[in-house]
Amino acid sequence: MSSIYECSPLDSVIPALFNAMILGFPCRSDQRDRMAALLQESLSSTVRDRPYLTGEVAPAARGLALRVPSGEPEMELLLNDMTAPGHAWQYSYEELQKMGMPLSLMDPRLLAPEAGYMTSMRVMAARANFIPGGCLLTVYFQHAFMDAFGSALVTGVWAENCRKLQEAERSVASSSPLASLEAPKELEMPPALRWENIEASEIAYQELKTRPELWKTLSLDWRNHSVAAPFSNHDKMVTALFRISSADLIDLKNTASLKLPKSSEISAPQFLSTADSLGGLLWRTIMRARYPPEKQPPVRESIINVAMDGRRGLGLPSNYPGNVIFASMTEKNVDWLTSPSTTVGDVAFELRKSLTANKRSQNLSDALRLVASIRDHSSLKFAIPDWSHEDLILTSWIELPFYEHVWGPEFGETQKAEFFRMPKGQFEGICSVQPRRPGGSVEVIVGLEPEQMEAFKNDPEVLEYLSFVSS
Repeated sequence: MSSIYECSPLDSVIPALFNAMILGFPCRSDQRDRMAALLQESLSSTVRDRPYLTGEVAPAARGLALRVPSGEPEMELLLNDMTAPGHAWQYSYEELQKMGMPLSLMDPRLLAPEAGYMTSMRVMAARANFIPGGCLLTVYFQHAFMDAFGSALVTGVWAENCRKLQEAERSVASSSPLASLEAPKELEMPPALRWENIEASEIAYQELKTRPELWKTLSLDWRNHSVAAPFSNHDKMVTALFRISSADLIDLKNTASLKLPKSSEISAPQFLSTADSLGGLLWRTIMRARYPPEKQPPVRESIINVAMDGRRGLGLPSNYPGNVIFASMTEKNVDWLTSPSTTVGDVAFELRKSLTANKRSQNLSDALRLVASIRDHSSLKFAIPDWSHEDLILTSWIELPFYEHVWGPEFGETQKAEFFRMPKGQFEGICSVQPRRPGGSVEVIVGLEPEQMEAFKNDPEVLEYLSFVSS
């Protein structure tokens, strides 16, 4: 008999994406067997302590449920040796390093074949891809159960178990600090996310459905559009990686904060974060690349959807690994966004103002009540079905500690991942801020059509702050 855990109402509106991330480590040919054994043993230890990681998400009487198989929890690390002569893989780890670990070479068919929408409903899976001189470790997580923060918690536990295993073999005391947060061993739904604790009814639905801000907070369409999204040839889209240094991040934030727009609103923001400032720069310059003066947008308004963590707003445990991802949407005129008289600080201020309003506990609680009151989640539409025109989706992993996880001495001089990447095409068109690198620099994934990408690369504000890494 399997154990069944009821998922939260929020999981019912999260796309069932089997997301993949790729961690890069140096690995000599004589280390492969050793590294593979360490990864497998520490992964087994991780899932034995946290059996819910071996479960699968499935439809239930209301929403979704997690089914965890009975018996001893186990998860097989799939091994993929791509070092043999004649293999389709052509590059060494050293060559990838010199090229900036290009996203275009992160071929999902070779490195992450299970990634995609509804390709698997498992909570987690892992695959070690060995290439000449290195290991590209692919870790999959089910987005219909776990958000990016949760995936970082679980990966941190796996890394810590791997390090402890090596220390035990060497009989040495740990010289690395324990993670400040780790994924819980027992899966327990916080009271605020349980169906029975959420006031859901037809009466509640009729009351809440008229509030557009709640649909937006759930990333759902509040306009009841019946027309398809504009056609976009994603096959032509170019995805590139840019980097902003720690010093330039500080300069960008200081410049954006220099002249905060004056507002008579009592709740008007009094500060801008680094994420606000970077988001303002990206929204403004990406719209400028998509819509130069000679090209008018089909819709005058642009919406940016910024991912928002709801743990604090809902009073949840900070180490809860499940989905607590909401959206903060801001809508501004394209002409205003791209105008020379508009500053990055102006745009960042609008992002912060929206976030301040959207992260309020009452707004998040009401959004949960709305989603729990919807009888049929299958008919819902996403607010932004197309990511390549006037609207933009911005996700940020900037504070997730993937570069800080210590895997042990067998994993290179730093004992940490040297690269964090996603498979080619996984989030085509989404703008994604990657985890902060050692030294404080941050990489950003940008997807545009070829001529738009050239315009973006040569934008004066992009040139001032961002440097091209690879594509």
